[in-house]
Amino acid sequence: MSINGRLDDFTLSEILQIISLSKRSGILTLIGPKGSGKLVLRYGRVVYASCDTRNRLGYALVHKKIVSDQDLERALQHQHDKTPEKPIGTILLEMGLISKEVLEDELRKHIARVFQDLLGWDSGIFYFQIQKAPADSVTIMEEGISTEFLLLQGARLNDEESDPDLDRELWP
Repeated sequence: MSINGRLDDFTLSEILQIISLSKRSGILTLIGPKGSGKLVLRYGRVVYASCDTRNRLGYALVHKKIVSDQDLERALQHQHDKTPEKPIGTILLEMGLISKEVLEDELRKHIARVFQDLLGWDSGIFYFQIQKAPADSVTIMEEGISTEFLLLQGARLNDEESDPDLDRELWP
């Protein structure tokens, strides 16, 4: 089963309220003028996010010097050869290249940034493919982040962007 429509008719907030309240698992894909975005949900909570306007998590970790280019390349090769269904963060963790605490913290920040970008999309299409919940072995954050928290956080960050004197922090 799937849910699809236009972002002109349903906002991301409305779509996520339906998914969250029904505690569905699956992948929400957005396609719009700025590219595409993806939210992976587990029982109505966001466990991963990516979009074309942000670097993917692995490259963000390299940019912050948490992992090296070579380590990411090895992990990507491993993902390609052996476990394409596993997120790169899980592979980096299994290879001992990052701690679970650091990875979870960086993933929360990454999801918040991607989510804020996606909130600004008001045209395009969406497609939610209901799937079985991702297994614990491939989910870094088993609990995920509530969509309500991300919506409030996104609204707060958008308000703060209009005031350049405020010091922004994506994750409290």
